[in-house]
Amino acid sequence: KHLGDVLNEVGTTFVNIGDKFDKQTEKDLEVVENSLWVQNGTLEHVPEIVRMNKLASEACESKSGSLDESSISRLSKIQAATLAEVNQIQLVSPEKYKDTVATLLREQISFFRSLADMLEPHVASLDRSLTYN
Repeated sequence: KHLGDVLNEVGTTFVNIGDKFDKQTEKDLEVVENSLWVQNGTLEHVPEIVRMNKLASEACESKSGSLDESSISRLSKIQAATLAEVNQIQLVSPEKYKDTVATLLREQISFFRSLADMLEPHVASLDRSLTYN
């Protein structure tokens, strides 16, 4: 092969690599960003959840100045739901992040190996090229 042909093939490979980069973000970076966005949104609402719990407690007390049996029952359910929500955030998140980041790393490793596989044949082609035409 002529050197010019080999260099043309190398250029085409780099165009293909650019296309792969465009498609890669949806497989790894966007997955992490979406996970962080959901988690941030959840954490962002914890103060609101706690505030709603406090307002519900105050509403139950303001009816009669003290809590009757039905108000205590209602308030207990609200508090239990709030506690469950906060516990869910604390228990699930670390494992979710571990899996998400591991997926990101695996995808990146696979992606960059595929780029090396695309480029490597061109080294041999350059070594075998005969002329500058």
